[in-house]
Amino acid sequence: MNEGEEHPLFTRFTGNALNEQYLLRTYRNGLFYGDDKTSQDQAQRKLKQSVVAISGLAGAGGAVALRLAQLGVGKLKLADDRLVTMMSLGRQLGSGREHIGSSIADSLAREIGRYAPEVEVDSYSSGINLVNAESFVGGCDLIIDQTRHGDWAGKIALHRAFRHQQRAQFILSCSSLGWSVILYKFARTGMKLEDWLGVRGVEELTPEMVRRLLNMIHPGSPNLPSIGDFEEWISRNQLLPLHAGVTPVAEGLLVTRALLILLGFEGVDRFEELPAIPTLYCYDASTFSGFYYESEGPL
Repeated sequence: MNEGEEHPLFTRFTGNALNEQYLLRTYRNGLFYGDDKTSQDQAQRKLKQSVVAISGLAGAGGAVALRLAQLGVGKLKLADDRLVTMMSLGRQLGSGREHIGSSIADSLAREIGRYAPEVEVDSYSSGINLVNAESFVGGCDLIIDQTRHGDWAGKIALHRAFRHQQRAQFILSCSSLGWSVILYKFARTGMKLEDWLGVRGVEELTPEMVRRLLNMIHPGSPNLPSIGDFEEWISRNQLLPLHAGVTPVAEGLLVTRALLILLGFEGVDRFEELPAIPTLYCYDASTFSGFYYESEGPL
């Protein structure tokens, strides 16, 4: 990967030419992509031609970016306006103590270059906003929204740009709550983020908004704190509680679902389709249980 080339809205880290390292790195995946060598090679080529955008990189989003690069996705677009901090290192891959104070997006782009130098990465280190959202989603096959809760302006700009383009049909997201992760999907022509969350513009993460979010995504798992306990902790600390132990679980769910969508396998034969919002899927790592549940919108 070559060092970043500045563009008006992003920095481009150009990938190197495809080489034997790419083929060796992705070789053992092929058996799961088809019944014969021809279909397996076609699937890997499809991944090499794929473009995935990921907004929000401090937790599972960054881990997903690294994994998709290792699996052979040809181009990634990464967006996050935050800097690396000691607190973010508790859940973030792709950065170390030497990166504290640096852009999360740029640091991750360079780390991807170490693992998968043939991947092209566009880094949007100013995050997502009304100015760059269409550029960010343009030409993408899939969008992954891990934008932090509270950045409603960024989330709304991302989803509106997604609905205006034609190529990507889905946005994937995954939220962590204690021992549980909640996976969900927005379809381009389905329920809108704004209608589901009940937000219309730039809003602060008020206690009422926190209560609304928790009521919508709390799956009722027995080993989770109550909604009241969540509210009390958030009010006291002015932060959302996160358990870094389940970040790899969120990464696994997002990566495998992203591969199924990119390869056109989702909903085909024995590959189950993830329903779009308002249906959510919860996996509770403390009980080894997974289940669907419904969230029609703000209560």
